[in-house]
Amino acid sequence: MKVSLRTLAILVIVMLPCLAITIPQALGTIYFGPNVHFGYGTGVYVSFTKSGTAASISRINGYWRFTDLNFNGVTSNMIWTNSGCNVTIASFDPSGWINYTVDGRGTQAFSVTRNPTRVYIDGIQASSGWTYSNDNSMMTISSATSTVALDFTPASISISYLISIITSSPVMLLFIVLALVLIMLAVTRVRRVKVAMSNAYKFLKRNRLGRVSLIILLSSLFAIATTQSVQYLESLQVESSTLSSSFTMANETIFFPPVQIDTNGPGYFESVGRIYAYFSSPYASVFNNFSVWMSLDNSSWTKVPLLPLQTDNRTKMGDLGLVGLDNFRIRIYVKYYFPPQTIYTPPNSPEVDIKGSFKGYIQIVKEPTRRDTINWLFLFFTFFAVIFEIITYVSPFKSQREGS
Repeated sequence: MKVSLRTLAILVIVMLPCLAITIPQALGTIYFGPNVHFGYGTGVYVSFTKSGTAASISRINGYWRFTDLNFNGVTSNMIWTNSGCNVTIASFDPSGWINYTVDGRGTQAFSVTRNPTRVYIDGIQASSGWTYSNDNSMMTISSATSTVALDFTPASISISYLISIITSSPVMLLFIVLALVLIMLAVTRVRRVKVAMSNAYKFLKRNRLGRVSLIILLSSLFAIATTQSVQYLESLQVESSTLSSSFTMANETIFFPPVQIDTNGPGYFESVGRIYAYFSSPYASVFNNFSVWMSLDNSSWTKVPLLPLQTDNRTKMGDLGLVGLDNFRIRIYVKYYFPPQTIYTPPNSPEVDIKGSFKGYIQIVKEPTRRDTINWLFLFFTFFAVIFEIITYVSPFKSQREGS
């Protein structure tokens, strides 16, 4: 049966909308220029501002598919569709920037690998008017009337750590002990005290057991008071240092180089310290699923909270546990999960402020162990027992005895 050319043409016209359109390849590479319009049969098209190449170009089910698209020095695969307006693409880098213009309001949908970091529609950062689907990895813009700029660059936030270490002071220790001795000597210069202590001496001279008991009692009281005072005053001293680092968006948990903290060794009253840590940013609510864990042994991990405000309340911090202070260098292991996400900048808050607003706080609070307290109680007990024994046999008691 013969088929006329007219009948064949009619069949082609009828079947054409049902067929996928493929631009034939020439030597494995397809070249296109800015004057090429990739249409949809509805009078709407997508084009590029400059020339480019692709390994293959086809339209399937209303989507233009570019394989190995090389445009503006970037090679990627692109699936694109638009309706309601024409689109001119200025750049297409799924790991950097995607920029295009539209000649009216419509809808654009295209394939990307992840959520954009920032979205600008008609020159203004937008938190609405666009969607991203994790199911099919398609980005959809529906509110643009002039320009669209999408930033897919993995964002990095800079973090400055403030490290606080409770320090020991030998000068303070010497000062407290000397102050107590001077107070004792000054008290003995009071006449009434002299008489009372002279009478006590006469009694204790005749009663050796009472004398020993009194020295033990006074030495114990002074040892307890001195130990508690020095431990409290030492806990108020803080030595601070800073270091900086940065966290970069990624679809995986990243192990960060350990934080190195140099200490001055064990305190005079504490041999261990408890480490607390937290992060703060006034824009904490802007970030989604931001998680940081820290560890002292690289095996047991503690989640470190991100707080909107700085705090001194250690119950809100992450407790990393105790660490021996006999090591002058403490190593804290860090890992974090900072998934790609859109960072919406609040009004009047520059983006650089958000990325630089993170601060990490690490506190090493020295804690006296039972052994530390017993050692220092024994030392101060011995010291004051010797002092009291010496005072018993020197002025003013001797002069009071001779005068009696």
